[in-house]
Amino acid sequence: MTTTTQPNQVNLPEENFGKVLLSAPLSFYMDRKPEIVAEVFNYLEQHFMKGIFNGGRDNIMLNKQTIDKEDGGNLYGWYTLSTGRKIMIKCVGYGLKENQMDLEQFTKADYNNTMIMFPSDD
Repeated sequence: MTTTTQPNQVNLPEENFGKVLLSAPLSFYMDRKPEIVAEVFNYLEQHFMKGIFNGGRDNIMLNKQTIDKEDGGNLYGWYTLSTGRKIMIKCVGYGLKENQMDLEQFTKADYNNTMIMFPSDD
């Protein structure tokens, strides 16, 4: 996969990312390698949440469409840690409004959350 970085970073509204979660395998890996914890969250805060997505031109274009339409969608970013392992950050329901959710039966986290994981965890 060719990785391309989006040159124009922006500050996307943090509330559009929902609750941030870690997959169990990534959490276990971070426990064993605490030196990468800051790196993982740097990719989240200084890249993904600022609209700097890796994953190729098609991924960047799809993410831009999701951000521009502001009615809920998925965002994806792929990043390589200093250890050589790749991580994926996936936001489900980016920009989804509360009036689009059935909050009597579900929670906001059911509709909108961000997961940091290894690509094989998806």
